[in-house]
Amino acid sequence: MLCLLGIGEAQAQSRPSDGARALPVSTRLGFETITLPGDEAMGLLGGSYLMAFAPGWLGGPAVYGAVTGHRGGFFVGGAELAYRLPLASRVRLELGLFAGGGGGGGAPVGGGLMLRPHLDLLWRLSGAANEPGVWAGLSASSVRFPNGNIRSNQAGLVLAVDGDFVYTLPSAVGKSSSIWARGGMGFDRISIVGAVDEPSGRGQPQRIGLAGFRLDHWLHPNVYWGLEAAGAAGGGAGGYAEVLANLGFEQPIKGTPLAVGARAALGLGGGGAVPTDGGLLAKAGISVSWHLSRDFFVSLEGGAVTAPQGPFRARYAQASIGWDLDHPSNAPAALGRLSPRSLIEGMEWNLALEHVDGAARKNGPAQSMQAVGLVLRRSLTELLYLTGQAHSAFNGDAGAYSVGLVGAGVQSPVFADKWSVGAELLVGAAGGGGVDTDGGAVVQPMLRLNLDVGPQSRAHLGVGRIRALKGELDSPVVELAWGLAFGVPAR
Repeated sequence: MLCLLGIGEAQAQSRPSDGARALPVSTRLGFETITLPGDEAMGLLGGSYLMAFAPGWLGGPAVYGAVTGHRGGFFVGGAELAYRLPLASRVRLELGLFAGGGGGGGAPVGGGLMLRPHLDLLWRLSGAANEPGVWAGLSASSVRFPNGNIRSNQAGLVLAVDGDFVYTLPSAVGKSSSIWARGGMGFDRISIVGAVDEPSGRGQPQRIGLAGFRLDHWLHPNVYWGLEAAGAAGGGAGGYAEVLANLGFEQPIKGTPLAVGARAALGLGGGGAVPTDGGLLAKAGISVSWHLSRDFFVSLEGGAVTAPQGPFRARYAQASIGWDLDHPSNAPAALGRLSPRSLIEGMEWNLALEHVDGAARKNGPAQSMQAVGLVLRRSLTELLYLTGQAHSAFNGDAGAYSVGLVGAGVQSPVFADKWSVGAELLVGAAGGGGVDTDGGAVVQPMLRLNLDVGPQSRAHLGVGRIRALKGELDSPVVELAWGLAFGVPAR
């Protein structure tokens, strides 16, 4: 993502009437089995969202997690850089490198730094030449933890779905537009989630408090799919995390602000001594939502969660507050129909490097650590924004330490043409890597100095403190980040 400086000129296709641009993207899913010390096999599922920033070059965030074997809770997040070489109209070769941090499930990751160079051969399954399509193929990769004990070469499978990232320049934020397409990554709403799992069976935590967020995309006025991520913030499962894809149905109750729904989710989870074995996790529940306004709602949900490969079984209750980023029903039925006006809102992606000074450990003296993270921000007003963040350690003998944060921030107007200052208050869940977070709940206030270095590029220097509500972690944080700013339509 650091390489996306020239994104506006390199690949964007401008629409002069409203300033909208369409950036080619590729959403990828891959599976491979890596070999751990002792000839232990672990199935690794990976996902990435890559944006084209120059002819043939793509970059973006990626995450990998254990899905088979006995290392449930193994997660690594970071950034992917890839070069695409067409070989024929329906065949292409891709050379890539992933770098990130994480671990878990007791895997020997050392400090947590993971490198994964790979070569993929893909065949087009659908779509015409020079248009977005669906691709599938084979991957040859090498997974290395330079400060750990994992070194594995393997073949795998990969699926790629090409699309567009619709946006405007940040200078259009706050203006009215006739853009009819979904903007940004295409998610229509975001929810901040708090949940309680009540496990059944012996040898399991009595109760797990979870905190996280969910992103949804409407496929139909009543059907949506989405992604959710959460981590332990209470109970006896510090270090537990889950990342799931879900499919849901929601039906408004006519004449009321209420809606009822149901959803099912499948993904990865583990850590914190929660017995998910290989890491596969399934969830199903029913919900009721109350719309407080056109854009904001609260929701209650209850259901069951299970680990098909392990003994973990639990009932869960969940409460969330959500924000509709977009209203797809306002889009025109066809290009020839006049679109309602939309408002351009601000969105920013950041790749961050953090230094946590003197992080308390469960065993042994405090030790500093370094983490890599992805930070997303979405504006509420010109000065106020919401943020979601995920960071994982890659150095400092804290492999498997991860933290997920949500919060709100305020930013000053730009002064001296390029500078601004801001402040954030973040809450979330952290654990793993021997860091003493106890139940997992953390709070992190931050002050930021921001520098505009181009039409879309921003640099950030942040200072703050991360503190566990129950554990001994209470450390200064210094963060350097590079971000890309976009304007996205909200109908």
